[in-house]
Amino acid sequence: MLANKIRMCTSCPLYEYLPEGCTPVPGLGSGSIFIVGLYPNNDAVILGEPFDQIEIEILKNLLGSLDRFYLTNLIKCPSKSHAKRYLNPCLTHFYAEYNWLKPKLMIAVGEQTKRILDELMLNCAIPHIPSLHKILNGSKADMETFSSNLQGWIEAIE
Repeated sequence: MLANKIRMCTSCPLYEYLPEGCTPVPGLGSGSIFIVGLYPNNDAVILGEPFDQIEIEILKNLLGSLDRFYLTNLIKCPSKSHAKRYLNPCLTHFYAEYNWLKPKLMIAVGEQTKRILDELMLNCAIPHIPSLHKILNGSKADMETFSSNLQGWIEAIE
C-alpha cells in the first residue's frame, strides 16, 4: 500500500530528524482535487497528517467539506532548510499519489510549491494560494477572496 511505503521511506536524511515515534507523512483522502504543500510541519507530522490542525481548519473554512480533496506535500518529512535538495526522493511518492488518483486540479499552497509543480509539467491545472497561516493572519475579506477563488477553480473543472 502506498501510504505504508511512504511511512517506511528512508531515501534521504530527513527521516533521521523526525520527532520520536513519527514517520514520513503520506497524503490524506481520496479526492480528485489535490491540495499540495511543500512539506509538513512538526505538528502535522506528530498528527501523522500532511497539514496541522490549524491548517486543516483553514481549509475547511475555505472549502467546507474536504471529501473531494486529497491533501499531500511534495516532501513527506519536515524540512525548514534546503527543502528543494530533498525533493527528488519524495517525488517518487508524489508521482505515485498523482498516478493513483489522477487529479483534475492541484491547488498549490505557497509560491515555491507552485513553481515546483509547474516545473514537473503535470497534466492538470495548478493555481495557488498563499501559505495557510498567511491566510489565517489576513483579513476576513482575504479569507472570502481565497474561498471564492478556490470555489471558482473547482467549478471550472466540474
